[in-house]
Amino acid sequence: MGSGVGEFARTARRIDPSLDFYLVNLSMMQLRESPEFEFYYGSFLDVPQPDASVDAVTFVFSIGHELHTSAIDEAARLLPAGGILFIYDMVRTHGTNESMASVDYTVHPRSHMESLADLHGFRLDFYLEPHDDGSYGRFLLGQHFDEVFDGTKAAIWRFIKR
Repeated sequence: MGSGVGEFARTARRIDPSLDFYLVNLSMMQLRESPEFEFYYGSFLDVPQPDASVDAVTFVFSIGHELHTSAIDEAARLLPAGGILFIYDMVRTHGTNESMASVDYTVHPRSHMESLADLHGFRLDFYLEPHDDGSYGRFLLGQHFDEVFDGTKAAIWRFIKR
């Protein structure tokens, strides 16, 4: 969901060639970078797949572009019981999202994300805050990185649908 150029899917498929991916993105330019995958050009809030039709839903630095409640609701619709919701994004440790308006993104505290997932029928299976020194973000945003991402850090969640 919010697949970017498909690098997550490409990397995962290199590890396990049996994996199939259905990329969802609002950027046709990015989807064209992944011709090896089936895709949907549109919002991850309204994916044209049947209920309980996928084994896993992944958000990799994309869920903050939409309302988290709506994004997790759509993931819950797509997943059967036992399905995996994987989110690799950011968690807010302090401050507000005001500075993130320039990148049209919202980041919530860990407790908010986990409560939201719980309300949508997921149980937390795994959580990790990997080390990130910010070098890639500074490469992309220069001096504005620290200002925009103040109060956030990388986080990985794996939830299982009940």
